[in-house]
Order: sequence, then structure tokens, then C-alpha cells
Amino acid sequence: MVQFYSSKQRKVKSDNLAVIAESLDVKGQGVAHYQGKIIFITDLLPGEQAQIQLTEEKR
Repeated sequence: MVQFYSSKQRKVKSDNLAVIAESLDVKGQGVAHYQGKIIFITDLLPGEQAQIQLTEEKR
């Protein structure tokens, strides 16, 4: 049996955050951590720093 699950996305307003990509995921997105959560950033390579703003949160 297959069960399809769609997690609810919560809109989040946040200030700009400075993060540094630690690695890449399988899709080539930069992976960073902030307050115990994993953040995926498109077009960010490991070691690069970016100013980001969180737009949505899952879980």
C-alpha cells in the first residue's frame, strides 16, 4: 500500500540570516544549518557565505 504525504508548509517571516554552506545535497543545492534546522539554498557552493531570508518552514 502506498500513502502519499504532503507536509503543510508554514509561511515564516524572518530577518536576514548569514549562513555558510557546508556541503551539497543530491540536487546540487547548498546545505547549511541554523538553530538546529537544515536549510537548502539554490546556487550556493560549499564554503560560500550568503545573506538569506527564510520564506517557509516545514515541520
